[in-house]
Amino acid sequence: MDPLSAAFAACSLARVAVLGENTAEQRRRKADACGRYEMLKGQPSIADHE
Repeated sequence: MDPLSAAFAACSLARVAVLGENTAEQRRRKADACGRYEMLKGQPSIADHE
């Protein structure tokens, strides 16, 4: 799995976890995971350079 797909999956799972258990720790994990996904999404992919 490429890093962008892995980050998207982690963000999605964290969002579901917050729906089930809306704690400060779950919200922090969601912010970390989704922030990482947004950061990776904003970078040009390797395919753009080929």
